[in-house]
Amino acid sequence: MEGGLDPGEPRLCAIDGGKALAKAINDTFGDKAVVQGCQAHKKRNVLGHLPESGKSEVAKRLSLAYMEFEYNEALSCLENIAAYLDMRYPSAAETLAVARLEIPGLLRAAVCPANPIEPANSACAGVIRRVSNFNSGETALRQAAAGFMEAERGFRRIKGYKQIPSLIIALERETEKK
Repeated sequence: MEGGLDPGEPRLCAIDGGKALAKAINDTFGDKAVVQGCQAHKKRNVLGHLPESGKSEVAKRLSLAYMEFEYNEALSCLENIAAYLDMRYPSAAETLAVARLEIPGLLRAAVCPANPIEPANSACAGVIRRVSNFNSGETALRQAAAGFMEAERGFRRIKGYKQIPSLIIALERETEKK
């Protein structure tokens, strides 16, 4: 395959929970993709449906569930939260993909809590905001490229990058089950 991503390779996809994005990942990569939903977005969405009086208890429970290292224990905690609220949140389990894969600590901390592309998007938006007029689509693309180049200067090495081989093995094991 020339350029792009090989859809036959197992990969971890960290997303913000958008249904269209999850469908696109599934359509493109099928069983070779493991989706890690953004825990911060999920927590915000769940808490947004609660009265102020219930938010702190549920927020604490969600944080503890997301910190749990064992997948089955984390899933059990989320199910208990759902029972506590007398509602079901079937998509909450996608925020536990990294726990299910048993990814080690530092790398896990780098990929689970939030959508990793958001800081780059914010930096790019900051550059684009400085432009008052786009003469053409090509100008807009150049400004977006300049924005992402600006964002790149702020990128740091992924914490836990030495643990990436264990992620690759876990992804292969997980996608073979499907």
